Amino acid sequence: EKCMPVECGFPKNHKNSISPSIEYKFPQAFSVWCNAGYTINGSPQGNTGFVQRCQKDGQYSNPDAACQPVSCGKPEPTDFAKPKSDSPKVYLSSATWECNEHYTTDGLASGRTTFEKTCQADGVYGDSMPGECKQIDFCATSPCGRNGVCSNKGAGQEGYTCDCFEGFESKEIGGKLTCGADDCAGNPCGDGGACLD
Repeated sequence: EKCMPVECGFPKNHKNSISPSIEYKFPQAFSVWCNAGYTINGSPQGNTGFVQRCQKDGQYSNPDAACQPVSCGKPEPTDFAKPKSDSPKVYLSSATWECNEHYTTDGLASGRTTFEKTCQADGVYGDSMPGECKQIDFCATSPCGRNGVCSNKGAGQEGYTCDCFEGFESKEIGGKLTCGADDCAGNPCGDGGACLD
């Protein structure tokens, strides 16, 4: 009669990992390696693998060991945006940020006011899509026209001012400030009269 080592059979496949696909016998062991973006405890600095050993009872050690998605933690506010939710995100999940008032992702008044970042394999949020928030440039469409210079009111403020050239004045046309001809140019009321625009 011959004594044979106990067989454990094929090891089970662990989700999000790579392991050998052969049968093992007591006391053989092998390593299971987590895929990129996964660790044993979900920490970016966590172990990326574990050992399974065929035991004398025919079972593998560490039967409940698993590779967890890496956590990027709670999304933090940026300079000009705040997260819509403060729940922590894990590898390949996305967080959404909302721009502060008077900011959009492209700097245009009609631009998007939200952007997303995806949690990366290293536990850091990746680049935003679309870009991060920029102050709205109310002068981007040249609202003052060719007869003046447009200036944004300043950081965090809505609107603009028109510094009109000589012979032109600031006017509101269609609800928007622009530079139009000065109605009082050339003294249309004559001597002794006062033109009110």
